[in-house]
Amino acid sequence: MSAESERRRERRLRYNWPIWFSENFGGLLTQGQMVDLSSSGAAFTCYSDHCPDAGEKITTRFSVPRYGTNDSFDMENFIRDGEICRID
Repeated sequence: MSAESERRRERRLRYNWPIWFSENFGGLLTQGQMVDLSSSGAAFTCYSDHCPDAGEKITTRFSVPRYGTNDSFDMENFIRDGEICRID
């Protein structure tokens, strides 16, 4: 993608780690595969038989690396509520 066609406000973190999601965390969690992440959105894949619909509200649980000194890193865990904006 060329710089002229890029419309994102910030760079995204691209990685392939699990993401867990559900309509609410009181129900059954479904695993997906994170594709990329920014401060305002995330893209992930999931099996079509467990994929949420556009406009559906979900809660997600995922981890991202937090890099420190000496090239070390820890995992930082997040739980976030969101809404499905688009399905490709």
